[in-house]
Amino acid sequence: MLDKLQTVGVDMGFGWTKVWSEERHEKFPAVISWGNDRNLARVVETFKTTEIPLDVEVINHKTGVKGHFFIGDLAVKEGEQPTYMWSTNKTADEMALACLATSLAMVAKNDKQDFYVITGLPVAHFGTKLKEEYEDALRGCQFSVRFLSGHMEKQSKELRILSSKVLPQGYGAYLDQLLNEEGNVARTDYLAPTGVLDIGFKTTDIVFVDDMQPVDRHSFPLELGMSWAYEQLQKQLNNSYDIQKSLEEIEEVFLSKEIRIRKEYKDVTPWLETASRALTGRLKNEIARKWTNITDLENIVVAGGGGMVLFDYLDYPQKKLSADAQFANARGFWKAGRRITGGIKHGKETTDTND
Repeated sequence: MLDKLQTVGVDMGFGWTKVWSEERHEKFPAVISWGNDRNLARVVETFKTTEIPLDVEVINHKTGVKGHFFIGDLAVKEGEQPTYMWSTNKTADEMALACLATSLAMVAKNDKQDFYVITGLPVAHFGTKLKEEYEDALRGCQFSVRFLSGHMEKQSKELRILSSKVLPQGYGAYLDQLLNEEGNVARTDYLAPTGVLDIGFKTTDIVFVDDMQPVDRHSFPLELGMSWAYEQLQKQLNNSYDIQKSLEEIEEVFLSKEIRIRKEYKDVTPWLETASRALTGRLKNEIARKWTNITDLENIVVAGGGGMVLFDYLDYPQKKLSADAQFANARGFWKAGRRITGGIKHGKETTDTND
């Protein structure tokens, strides 16, 4: 049974959903809408073999709910009233579950696949009953996912979550630094006091870890993320050029560092730097309130999509940017799963990754 079980780490952030497995990893914007027919677009998609339009039909066999959804970029482009996955209780949200099921379908090794899913909750919600409810709700879930267009058109996946574990978001980024791909401790320097700044779209999770154990007193959430910087650029473009763009579109401007204005491309790097410096300053002020002795930290791990953007503006001498930082939590969750399932296969369950 365990030999056929696929271990995956899933980070369902407010901005992006990321999934990591041994075979492959994927990400997509955490945006979803109800689907509809797309007769024109589907003709061209057959030639764009590198793209996976997430036009899917998902059946949740546990609840009996069946839906046609656009997910990720497709929801932004063609969905009616696309919605970010900002719900607190994702197991009570059919759209959030559809996102989870789709992420599993994208990395499933077989058309019928059993999973051990390790995922996360924000630090703000981890001490509540949501952790147990989330694990219990995911355990035993069964989904059917059918891709309705693109080069995966007509492919179907039958998925079952045999077991699940929920860890604090941010802690996954720490485990990613500490563990190797077999789930064993590979970097003993991360057993020393380590801080994690997991900077996301809407929030930032701050986690303090000592000898693998998160310390509650020094771990806290901040309702502050990259969306604040996006809003500053949004206002600047509106005031200067009367341009109105959604936060999803502003995120693309942040990545490209330019915007098209009357057939010409304008470099907006100075505006991006101003917004990034301002956000970094706000984050540092909040962190200093809780971490009064930052110099005592051996490492400060910077992770998340926002971590990649703000890393150069952070002046902590012990800072370290996670490799492919947007995937740090998902990859760390996967490594934790490898540590646990490896212990099970050898006759014992490893439980020292924060039960």
